[in-house]
Amino acid sequence: IRAVSEIKSGDEITKDMVKEVNMTVANQPDNIISDLKSVIGKYAAMDMTNGDYVLENKISDTPYVENTYFAGLDGNMRAISVTLKSFALGVSGKLKSGDIVSVIAPDYMETGMTVIPPELQYMEVIASTTKSGTDVEDVTGEDEDNLPSSVTLLADEKQSRILAELEKNGTIHLSLVYRGDRATAEKFLMAQKDLNTPNTENA
Repeated sequence: IRAVSEIKSGDEITKDMVKEVNMTVANQPDNIISDLKSVIGKYAAMDMTNGDYVLENKISDTPYVENTYFAGLDGNMRAISVTLKSFALGVSGKLKSGDIVSVIAPDYMETGMTVIPPELQYMEVIASTTKSGTDVEDVTGEDEDNLPSSVTLLADEKQSRILAELEKNGTIHLSLVYRGDRATAEKFLMAQKDLNTPNTENA
């Protein structure tokens, strides 16, 4: 199955977005999907352009967009926004929903050291937003008003407190760690969860 139009992450895939093409087994990419019924009605887990093969890791049973998280926050995880005080601090405006980033803190806790706090090693971007509150992915043009001024991250309570402290007293740099299929992104988030979970075996 191949995409025949631009498909954005989170879009529901309809029959006019994809088509079947004939190809030899030798030329088939790994995890390629060969049945239209396995694609129609599913959701794009990443952006696809015209001509891209539809692979298993590119689709999802559920929509994966930032509003899904806002609707499903239950108190354990929170959405917290941090200010980008310059264009470069947010990977030059290239961050998008679903990206995994590390938070870099210069002069962390006034120690004079630039560090990635262990609690903030792998964090998920929910949205990158302009000064007007519009998601960067939804704007066109590159004038100053369309540049990202904040990034919203998915965080637990401890991460939220650290980010709030950095927002007030420090500078936050974001570095892109991973962009791609959802299964791999979840591995980074699970690794972060393990870092945030105290080891009580020897307690």
